[in-house]
Amino acid sequence: FWPAPADAPWRAEFDAAVHLGQGVEWFEASERLERLSQRHPDSPAIWHNLAILRGWLGDEPGMMNALRKVSAFEAPRLLPVEDAVEAEAMAILVDPVFNNDVVDELIATFSITDIEKLLTQLGSDRRVKSVPVEAVQANPDQPPPRSAYWLLDKPIPETGKNLTLEQVPSVLATIAVYGRETDREPRIEAELFRNDLRRATDLLVEVCGDSVGISNDEQIVGRVQSSQMILSWHWRLPDDTPPDVAESLVTQQRRTTVLNRWSKLPQAVLNGKSPDQIAGDATQRTKLLAVTLLLELALDHHTATPMVNELRGRLGLPILGTIDPTTTKVAELPLVRLSRVQVEKANDDDLVVLYRKGSMAGARIVLKRAALEILNRPSLEAKVAKDSVYGMLSRLEEDPERAGELLGKAREAAESAGRSGAEWALDELVFRMRRGQAPEAGRLLQHIQSQYGRDPNVRMALLQILQAFGIVGPDGRPTGGLGGPMAPPDAPSILPQTPAAQPGKLWTPDGSSGGGNAGGGGGKKPVIWTPGS
Repeated sequence: FWPAPADAPWRAEFDAAVHLGQGVEWFEASERLERLSQRHPDSPAIWHNLAILRGWLGDEPGMMNALRKVSAFEAPRLLPVEDAVEAEAMAILVDPVFNNDVVDELIATFSITDIEKLLTQLGSDRRVKSVPVEAVQANPDQPPPRSAYWLLDKPIPETGKNLTLEQVPSVLATIAVYGRETDREPRIEAELFRNDLRRATDLLVEVCGDSVGISNDEQIVGRVQSSQMILSWHWRLPDDTPPDVAESLVTQQRRTTVLNRWSKLPQAVLNGKSPDQIAGDATQRTKLLAVTLLLELALDHHTATPMVNELRGRLGLPILGTIDPTTTKVAELPLVRLSRVQVEKANDDDLVVLYRKGSMAGARIVLKRAALEILNRPSLEAKVAKDSVYGMLSRLEEDPERAGELLGKAREAAESAGRSGAEWALDELVFRMRRGQAPEAGRLLQHIQSQYGRDPNVRMALLQILQAFGIVGPDGRPTGGLGGPMAPPDAPSILPQTPAAQPGKLWTPDGSSGGGNAGGGGGKKPVIWTPGS
């Protein structure tokens, strides 16, 4: 809640309403603030707090109207610009105009005139990539398709080692080919977005010729926000594309999208105009700042702020600068501003606030920046466990190799602090095995067995991991996986000899269903984990 102005004659009545709202008497609090708003309609604090209460009560139209009252106040005389912009951004998020500005996701059905010829044509064109039928079979009770494919806008290059953005193929549609059924003729079902339907249809006809008929049915299976859809893309890179090349391509695509495509996208909340078209219109300034802020939040990436600030400059908007925590109360900052805080200047208490708020909200940028700064401060070792910070960073890391290193650091930090590092060792073991890194996984396996092998909970968790990867059999003896030999008939089992070992239960080092928490913020995480899960 916002406080009332110190000199407001109605402050006591305002504070009483806020007190009711904080005590979960939301309806009575909103009624009182509603009466206050009628007598004092020029108070941003009244309308802001009324918007919050209406949101809690599920009154989205009322919330939107109150927020629009806030964003309409003249800035900066009555309200700081950022407060007005953030209010407008929240209003947009609950505005039906915004939420109805969507692109349909379809299943378009095409008839087939000659299925064997069609399958031959699909299998011989490099713009068609075969995929497992399980990937497209939505209903296991229905007959599966004969085959499934990705329909690409261009052929997959022979190699991705020197791939350019212009060469990257995009998936236009996922298609499933069904043979004749009791009550249905052979058909193709193509799942795609409506704005790709024309291109996908033309390409399908080009590839299959007269083996495919016209689309005779369209079923809407989902909808995606127009402004969100432009920020996502479905690529099919060559299998040998190096990670650094893939990362560079994603960065280039993100930049192209932000600076060239998004600014030209007509948006319903901008009355059907694009950001470029309303740039310079003073009456649309707050709304343009708000949609630009929502763009930055949707990207949620450390490269986003420089790109979006460049976009703001092109649109004639103010650039958002950093926030000095020595002159600002960090604990009172809205969540949307936390990523701009200069973490290196924050005192220990404020840094922990940033870390925990970022963890609870899943705010990746502020969380990563705060976590890295925490690791540089020995003074915080008693407040935030370093192993949990390393573990959090591993989940935020985009580089797989770096993610594995961070899991190793989490294990080492726990062991150095005199705590069990089994949780992180098991996590890293799964990570290494998923990536096929047999030598590293073998060394970790030996470490886990030598350091934690007497703990029956660890042994049970380890057994389930090894069984999941086919490295040991149901009896707990090695099968020869991970580069090891088959076990002799009299080889011992690694099954824990304890009645606590319940079949089907995934044990973790602390005997619960998950691992440690993230430095006081966030919840439990599963033992079997990979970055991005």
